[in-house]
Amino acid sequence: MVKLPYFSKTKSEVVTKRFLLDAKTISKVKAEVTSGCGGGDHMHKTSTAEIVIALIWRAQINAARASYGFLRTSILSVAVNLRGKTFKQAPENCCGNIFTVGTARFEADDETTMGLNGFVDQVRGAIRNTIVEFGKQNEDDDGFFSKLIMKPCIEIAEQLRKGDVHRFSSLRNLPFYEVDFGWGKPAWVSLAHRPYKSVMLIDTKSGDGIEAWVIMDKEEMAYFQNDPNITMLLKDEDRGVPGNSNLNAT
Repeated sequence: MVKLPYFSKTKSEVVTKRFLLDAKTISKVKAEVTSGCGGGDHMHKTSTAEIVIALIWRAQINAARASYGFLRTSILSVAVNLRGKTFKQAPENCCGNIFTVGTARFEADDETTMGLNGFVDQVRGAIRNTIVEFGKQNEDDDGFFSKLIMKPCIEIAEQLRKGDVHRFSSLRNLPFYEVDFGWGKPAWVSLAHRPYKSVMLIDTKSGDGIEAWVIMDKEEMAYFQNDPNITMLLKDEDRGVPGNSNLNAT
């Protein structure tokens, strides 16, 4: 029997806010990353989700610094879909998820790495390295599932005792808006609140934008939403999108 580390709910008050990145905003952020790395193949291999995750992660680190008064070490935990990417292939009609988490680490004593491109490289590396690792042949099933479940859980649990862990997941490119149970396709797909800090990305109905659902400590959220790189992400009422951009919960 495998005993996983226990992840407790945060004891502080958390709030959920939704931020919208339209096509124009996404192009602007991509242009910043392109200019910082000189363009080329590097940029073509970087996904929009990776850039958005990097943007938000950096703003979260800055928010924590403003809240605590000093820069803190941070672990990025990003869910990685492994369907079709593992050495042992699962049947296409297999039910359920097969995923793990890729991790990256920002060290508080190295403020020189605070540029957006540095965070993009970290996010991209965490995802790519995870896919490469699980594409290798494993000696046995126990080794595969230990690497799939235990290793990332232990690393994240250890960091939770020391400082900040920022969880990310992306539901982009899934056909939520094509689902029809008989009463028509949805006008808007939303996400439920969770009582722990995390970020979820999902496509807008038009398909050319991204909704970022951000759950953070209430105090840190106040700093986060005033970050210069986040203020450009206008809230729902400014965009005329259904829903409430400020969903508070304890």
